[in-house]
Amino acid sequence: MILRKILDELAIEPEWTAEDDDGAGFVAGELGTWLALAGSPDRPCLRVEVRLARGVHSGDGIWSLYGMGLVLPRSIGRLVHDTRTMVLSLVADLPIADGTAGTRLLSGCVAGLVHDGEAIAAQQELPGFMAVTLVGGKHRSALHPLVRRSPRIHGSRDDAVTALNLLRDALAETFPPGWTVRHRKRATTMSGPNGESLLTAVEYGRSTGWGLSLTSQPSLAARRSPHPPGIHLADLNRTDAQRGLPAPGHWSAGDDGSEYRLVLPAHLLSLATATPSWLEATAAAVAARCLGPAPTETVHPVLLRPRWPGDDDAILIKPRPRRRKVTSRARLVPVEVVEVVKPQPSATPQATVEAEVEEPRQMNPNRWTAARLLAHLGDDTTLVTSVAVTGNLSVIPLYTAIEGAKERAALAAARTYGEVRATAWGDQVDDMHRYHLLDYYRESYESEHPDEDLYFLTDEELWDRVRPRDNEPFSLDGHPAFDTTASDYADPPEADLDLDTDGWMPSEVAARFGEADSGYYAMPSQEWERPEFVYPAERRDEIEETLKELGFTIVRDDTLISSYQYTPAQH
Repeated sequence: MILRKILDELAIEPEWTAEDDDGAGFVAGELGTWLALAGSPDRPCLRVEVRLARGVHSGDGIWSLYGMGLVLPRSIGRLVHDTRTMVLSLVADLPIADGTAGTRLLSGCVAGLVHDGEAIAAQQELPGFMAVTLVGGKHRSALHPLVRRSPRIHGSRDDAVTALNLLRDALAETFPPGWTVRHRKRATTMSGPNGESLLTAVEYGRSTGWGLSLTSQPSLAARRSPHPPGIHLADLNRTDAQRGLPAPGHWSAGDDGSEYRLVLPAHLLSLATATPSWLEATAAAVAARCLGPAPTETVHPVLLRPRWPGDDDAILIKPRPRRRKVTSRARLVPVEVVEVVKPQPSATPQATVEAEVEEPRQMNPNRWTAARLLAHLGDDTTLVTSVAVTGNLSVIPLYTAIEGAKERAALAAARTYGEVRATAWGDQVDDMHRYHLLDYYRESYESEHPDEDLYFLTDEELWDRVRPRDNEPFSLDGHPAFDTTASDYADPPEADLDLDTDGWMPSEVAARFGEADSGYYAMPSQEWERPEFVYPAERRDEIEETLKELGFTIVRDDTLISSYQYTPAQH
């Protein structure tokens, strides 16, 4: 059965699993995740519910969450509030995918939802109280790797473009005659006669890599509501599954009313391209939100598993302390260092031997194994190492380090927008929805054209007018797409060496040498991701020797790693 295969793929321990005739569930951290088969016989889907909070009453407390954009921008789930049971859950209804590749794909979706749900519950002040979940009357004490580390598999822009090309014909067949289609190199827009639209675009996110974004807007009349936005979005997300279609993604507030949005991040896209039928069904489900009116009346049950055994006892359990939302961009606040006194080894020989035995860890199933990474790297299995840049050991594949250094050098040397658009960061200067970017371009344009009146232009018209042309001068300094002193939402080009190293490190090495990261990361407005482990510089020789034994070639090169992190502009 597909549910059992997903639990096995995610390496969920039997003692934290609950199964019955209706489905299967598990606890990976504080929250319960329920899996069930839903939909119709001709359109089966996998229902995933991550229960976030209980005792949630209707009112400003819940409605304001949608206005705050609480659903993570790149989550494949939607916030669903069951007004009868007063439970708030992160929910997705996903098309079923067959075979081994399908199981891995659905498991990756579940892993992302679990991580997103635990992050929301831990970092946000939700109404009600956290839905701590017990299994067999017990509260889980050790977090599963799904909670500790965001799923992450590297992908390239070409992979996302390939997926976009796979979908173009399938999406064109979804719409009735009379729609216009516009293809660009990394985007496709389909527009209907009444203001409907579907934008499918290649998109980059720092924590997700190159992915595919699908944004569906119904007609102008349907996307607006007489109710406040929070109430309208709560109703849309609660009733969305009543369409009888899969529901990957979520309704959110757009520039001109509500819109339906889904982002397939790199770690899912790399699996989805192996199952094109699933990719087409998912895209078609998003596209369908353009067509026809949305349901307005709730059909019960809204949630399949609002209650778990032991809920009465779970109320008394205090959840783990909340974590502040952080970013791995820069450590702006010094880390408080606490001196740790290591116990002296016992004079008893047996005690000394036992002290040297390293306890095995459970590894994230999405982490590279040595065999998989060797196969991925192909003919050149060289890893470049350095301890000179961050103070920890950095390990990056040679090809990745060289290409990353070239891309960052090209960006540092860019003096026109055309040169920037030719780099891997080109999309950052052309993202109309990036915070502060439109205002920045408008101010620059008005300084050059002081007599031109831009007041009556729509945002789209204004963007077309003020967006810099390829020959216009460019500087990283002060640019809100790159400079964090100009915008809290900037994406600096610097590579996070600790995060990248942990992303490449094989599980065999991480289990032995990885140390849990610690410290305070500032700039809480950013998307964030921290490494699961860092690798101490003092164990460099042991780590490198272990990597050699696993079949890798090791080269020490401080200069290349420094260039990979970032090459500053030469003035």
